[in-house]
Amino acid sequence: MKHSQSLVAKQYAKAFVMEYGDSLTLVDVEHMKSAISFFKRHHNFMSLISVVAKMHDKKHAMIDEIFSHFSLPQSLKKLVRVMIRHKRLLYFAQALQDICCLYGMRCGNLDVTIQSAVPLTQSEIVRFEMFFQELSGKRVISRVLVEESLIAGVRMQSDLFLWEHSIAARLRKLHQNMLIEG
Repeated sequence: MKHSQSLVAKQYAKAFVMEYGDSLTLVDVEHMKSAISFFKRHHNFMSLISVVAKMHDKKHAMIDEIFSHFSLPQSLKKLVRVMIRHKRLLYFAQALQDICCLYGMRCGNLDVTIQSAVPLTQSEIVRFEMFFQELSGKRVISRVLVEESLIAGVRMQSDLFLWEHSIAARLRKLHQNMLIEG
């Protein structure tokens, strides 16, 4: 997604959280994350909805079906209506992700993905969580994945932060230096 598109989605998310953030629950956010996961796997889905949204009688039925399928909070329908009116429904998935991030920040939580080249032990996971908690000042909720492309090392990433110490990162830096030096 282009940077400017991301900023547009963030503005919609901020406005939504300011208006409806107190009524959101952790369950609502989990349902939103399910929808986000779907939209990531089917990235052209919102384009299709945007095209169909031009046919007024079908758009509400499709949106109702999406809300029903993912059990999304009804307050989000107001956001969708505004985004349709502004012809920015394509940003809905990113706005959902930003809403989840802002909700987590409000609650003092930070979702972090910890990737390592090899499986981590529970004590290593706890140490990485504590490290990231100190960096961010937030309570870390982690998801651990094995990512062999790191070659060796660890990458910890949230919507706001990225920390990486890996052979892959060193190789990228070496490659960039070689490009700069010619």
